[in-house]
Amino acid sequence: MAVQKNDPVTSFAKWLQRENARFDRLYEGMLRRSGYDPLSTASLSRMTIGAAAGMLAAGRRLEDFLEQVEYNGRRLAKLQIPPDRAGATLLEYHRLIAPLLRSLAPSVAARMRAAADQLHFRTCIVLNDAAYQVREAEAQTLLDLSQDELAARGARDLLERYLATLARYCRTGAARLYLAGVGDPGGWVLQAATDGPAHGSFQVSAARAGQLSSFLDFSPGDARECVIEPDWADGSGSVWSLPLPGATAPRGVAQFRFKKVYGSLPRERELLKAAAERCVLSLDKLRLTENLAQSEEQVRRLARRMIQVEEAERRRISRDLHDEAGQSLLCIRLRLEILEAAAEAARDPGLRAGIAETRQLTERAILETRRLIAALSPSLLSQMGLEAALRQLVQRFRDVFPGRVRLRSARLGRLRQEVEITVYRILQECCNNIARHSQATAVNLSVELADESVRVIVEDNGVGFDSNEAFHRGGSFGLAGMRERVMLLGGQFSIDSRRPGTRRKAGQGTTLRITVPMADDSVQALNIVTEGTRSNPPEGKSHVEDSNRACG
Repeated sequence: MAVQKNDPVTSFAKWLQRENARFDRLYEGMLRRSGYDPLSTASLSRMTIGAAAGMLAAGRRLEDFLEQVEYNGRRLAKLQIPPDRAGATLLEYHRLIAPLLRSLAPSVAARMRAAADQLHFRTCIVLNDAAYQVREAEAQTLLDLSQDELAARGARDLLERYLATLARYCRTGAARLYLAGVGDPGGWVLQAATDGPAHGSFQVSAARAGQLSSFLDFSPGDARECVIEPDWADGSGSVWSLPLPGATAPRGVAQFRFKKVYGSLPRERELLKAAAERCVLSLDKLRLTENLAQSEEQVRRLARRMIQVEEAERRRISRDLHDEAGQSLLCIRLRLEILEAAAEAARDPGLRAGIAETRQLTERAILETRRLIAALSPSLLSQMGLEAALRQLVQRFRDVFPGRVRLRSARLGRLRQEVEITVYRILQECCNNIARHSQATAVNLSVELADESVRVIVEDNGVGFDSNEAFHRGGSFGLAGMRERVMLLGGQFSIDSRRPGTRRKAGQGTTLRITVPMADDSVQALNIVTEGTRSNPPEGKSHVEDSNRACG
């Protein structure tokens, strides 16, 4: 909504803009003395109430200023400056203008302070949202990289998928990835490109290869020697060079070209370096898989490590969501409750209704954030084990699924970490798919122990689908991901379904069966006491929970 001419914020802007140049200089000096670097200083200076006053007094809209805040808020997040610290620093501008406010009449000064507080409040909301956007983009990129690993059918396919995902994250359409030659140390081969055909071999000197072992962010005119193909960088404003690490020398390099000058920021560099390390691990995994007869055990160890890395990333993201976005949303809700009470005391029903609606939106955002945190890293899985985590998962599934749900599970005890993670993630994916696609009215889930293995069966009476088509359809990675997780642990995976529209018996639906072997020491976990002084019942004894019983 555009700011009206008689709006207090506009009046405040016109009053402050006569002096804001002086305050801007004082504020920038304070930032430098506080240890902020030039990039952080520039971003913080564009988010102050003085910056807002200058834009509004010039006839710009408040939305224009908030867009500027959002852009610079994302830069601050990538500079690893938390939103709460940035908000506290922006308040220092209020302290600078305090003497000027004291020179005004009390009623006028009160209106000016209220307008300044309103501007700061809106700025903080946008600032926190910008930080959340950065974390959301990182989480989506990590998720895309995980799907790339599952969907890749070879080393070149993996590199093409990885490069496309990282190019989307960097917001550039021109990116190329090269691998160092095995037989020819000086020959580098173009393996993937987003802006043309991916073929060609290029000679790289040992000196240049040494330079490429570090992340580089440069203008092509200043460092043409750092580009594998010098002509490729012509006409660009910036180029980033990301090494794929090796034991003694880089195994490859990914280079990103930008039309304008665009310097990388610390958080971007961290994610890209982590992605490069993950890419190297994925390449090793594929090459080991191609020679499975000779290196089966190595492939399995690598797969387990990848699962641990993925779960560690999920926990990190969930902690970031809880510590940053979650706490900020709770703070916003508290402030809205205070403002709502103040509006009620002031007998302003219109303002109170607007604040109440905003508070309800914030509460829904808090619930959604909590749901995301629980889905990313279920605490019960690591604390209490697979059995408790499955009961919690089924209870949440019942909240969104209108049909009948039954869970049949043996007393599982604590199993090998990879087994617990794999079974939980597969059942989580099954529940999501059933809720979205199956149109089922009844679902049965069974988890039992037999023959030193965990056996899982998921049945529904939905419409079914063509499983062969689903495995080979581009962009569908759920079933392929489940199968790969199970096979890499030495298990078995099968699914029985029908194509929608074909003749079948009523309620036939889909049945998924997996078997995952337990390690030798996992069998002993069946005797661990899990509730009070009760021990686990003998293998094969189980209990059935119907759809009306909560599984907490």
